[in-house]
Amino acid sequence: MDILFRLGIALAVLALTLAIVALARRLFEWRTRRTVAWLNERADHRGGPARILYFTSERCVQCKTRQEPALRSLLADAPEPVALEHFDAARDRDTAATYRILTAPSTVVIGRDGRVAAINHGFAPAERLAVQLGWAAATAP
Repeated sequence: MDILFRLGIALAVLALTLAIVALARRLFEWRTRRTVAWLNERADHRGGPARILYFTSERCVQCKTRQEPALRSLLADAPEPVALEHFDAARDRDTAATYRILTAPSTVVIGRDGRVAAINHGFAPAERLAVQLGWAAATAP
């Protein structure tokens, strides 16, 4: 009986942990959507080329091995001009704070209308960035 009780407690703790993780993820996604909405209220809607703000750090291995090749691939296959702006998240703290960047690599996709299309925390493949820029049809094989 003691083993069944302990197993029940362990399962309850596991279920509670999974519920907390799911709630934290929803809260993070909600906060990201609010950040995008807040940034778009203050956006400069002049137009111009689409932009990707790329946040990295000096010691970020994933930035160098995954994100930078994905960005090069995206720029090489881009059907229209896109400006890539590179930021060191540790040195450009004000810019990183504006977009609520907490991890490297991170990318902020800004459309031609000057509005933030997406904020990606962590690695974002070239295909995802192309979709976020609205190039899904143009980049499809």
